[in-house]
Amino acid sequence: MKNNKQQTAVEWLEQEMLKPNLSMKEILKQAKKMEKEQSEKYAEYVLELFKKDTNPMSFNLWNETYGDEEQ
Repeated sequence: MKNNKQQTAVEWLEQEMLKPNLSMKEILKQAKKMEKEQSEKYAEYVLELFKKDTNPMSFNLWNETYGDEEQ
């Protein structure tokens, strides 16, 4: 991988699709799992940024859009 960058699900999918004799169903299943995990990590990161933001309107916007995490 370039620059120690983690591969995205789409980059991984492209790499796997070029390999011969692989089950597309299994590849797609794995890619979807990777995408979900990456999305969850990103959401956690964004939530932490909002929590650190001193502007209360930012966190209110998060809660209005995605709901209170403690519900």
